[in-house]
Amino acid sequence: MTSATDRLTIRARGLTKTYGDVVALDHFNLDVWEGGLMTLLGPSGCGKTTALRVIAGFEGAEGTVHIKGRQMLGPEVFVPPERRNVGMVFQDYALFPHMSVAGNVGYGLGRDPDPSRVGEVLELVGLSPLGDRMPGELSGGQQQRVALARALAPSPDVILLDEPFSNLDAALRDRVRREMKVILAEARTTAVLVTHDQEEALATSDLVAVMYRGRVVQVDTPADLYSNPADPWVAEFLGDADVLPATGHRGYADTPLGRFRTALRGPVVVVVRPEDVQLSMGEAPNAVVAHSEFFGHDQLVTVALGGGARVRSRIGPRPKYQPGDGVRARALQARVFAARS
Repeated sequence: MTSATDRLTIRARGLTKTYGDVVALDHFNLDVWEGGLMTLLGPSGCGKTTALRVIAGFEGAEGTVHIKGRQMLGPEVFVPPERRNVGMVFQDYALFPHMSVAGNVGYGLGRDPDPSRVGEVLELVGLSPLGDRMPGELSGGQQQRVALARALAPSPDVILLDEPFSNLDAALRDRVRREMKVILAEARTTAVLVTHDQEEALATSDLVAVMYRGRVVQVDTPADLYSNPADPWVAEFLGDADVLPATGHRGYADTPLGRFRTALRGPVVVVVRPEDVQLSMGEAPNAVVAHSEFFGHDQLVTVALGGGARVRSRIGPRPKYQPGDGVRARALQARVFAARS
């Protein structure tokens, strides 16, 4: 019988890593389950790449790492990268310029690579006709797929991807990340992606682990993470959000945008997404339009509330609001958190 833990590909516990006085990882914990794509998301300097390198074996740290049930890191235990059965895709792809595409892919298979396996992986990533090309003859997107093919060739337990799209322009980045997700799904490979791009994480991932100051602060599906952030910092980091101070009293928190249920008492903060803020004219105004950004398909309107607070409303292209317009602003929903002391 297969237990739940048998499907656990990576289990990291208590990872702590410092560089002098800088704490890169602070008791970092992570579970990565078999199948699907997990993204480590966080601001620059939060420890995402360090965590990936410790899991891969390129860095040591305090704590433990298990991959498919095998201990790779722990007290008096350190398994080198080449023995962890982990595939790695680096930010700069790290392709060998003197080797052909097929040679780069076969490199991960040892001294006598199986040509049929090389061909199989090249077909998987859509590069079968380009096996004889040199990396310098390929586009950025094609080079990224070669790097992914090289990582997939030995059939690793997990693929680790460190900011793999950061060197691509915006339009190509969107296309390549969609292709990568399809390729990983077809290969049935577990993958961990590192990025600081919130949109990339939401669009690509099955699960997202948000990091802050060397720790994972929340893990969830993209939809649940966006709808139910663990705290105001996660809400503001993951997409647009505005924060209003309020007081919890008798089951509610009152704000200029409406009354919201909460069991909290005393000082609270109310977090509102722009898409949940409605604007209307013809009612008694409680806000004044400060400015508006028009994008064609929608607009982002910033309004000033009484007391000087400002919130944003993401609405359709019409009506077009102008600075100085008096409007009625209300929020359809919000999240209420205890105010930090």
